[in-house]
Amino acid sequence: MKLQETPHKPAEGNRPVEVFPHECRSAEVTGGSSGSSAQTREGGEMYLYRVKMISLAVLCILLGTYVMFLKYHNLHTRDCKVCPVDWEINGGKCYFFSTDEKNWDESRDDCVRRGGHLAIIGTEEEQIFITIRMNGCKDVGEKKYWIGLTDEAAEGVWRWVDNTPLRDLKFWGTKQTGREEPDNWTGDNPLGENCACMNTFIWFDDSCTKAYKRICETRALEKPK
Repeated sequence: MKLQETPHKPAEGNRPVEVFPHECRSAEVTGGSSGSSAQTREGGEMYLYRVKMISLAVLCILLGTYVMFLKYHNLHTRDCKVCPVDWEINGGKCYFFSTDEKNWDESRDDCVRRGGHLAIIGTEEEQIFITIRMNGCKDVGEKKYWIGLTDEAAEGVWRWVDNTPLRDLKFWGTKQTGREEPDNWTGDNPLGENCACMNTFIWFDDSCTKAYKRICETRALEKPK
């Protein structure tokens, strides 16, 4: 008689717990993904911070470069100009022809404020330039401009505003009556005519209190090499 083998059944309380490998892997992945996400987020924030700092540094460099360029450009542009604004170059000098009118003293002071002085005409070439410039103006009619010549200190002794004496007398004009300038006429001013004015292409003396336009003069700047 054969005995029937009965399979051994473990007790309910001692039943082993089955561990499935795929479940372990799932748990490991789940736990790892949480830490990895935090690290990724932290790394992303650090990356953005670095990008912002680099961008700010580049912007500062560009701004500094632009400021330096403006300084250099303004200096270079200023150095390239041999005459101030609204002045005209001729023969190493700059000339300003006013459009408003002042008396001789006011005209002298205005030229000084502009960095020059009333025109000192020392050559025929300079006289021709001023004559052409005066006749080329858009305004019509008689053109009278004060120049830097006066005999106010001593009658008949004409000196320029730099105190040098007048040597060339050929530019003085002659009145229609035939009377030659300067004549120190006292018809308008009992003190006479002690200041020189240029009318189109000749000089004549006139009362210093009259209001005329003016010609200022200054030395031209050297061109940058």
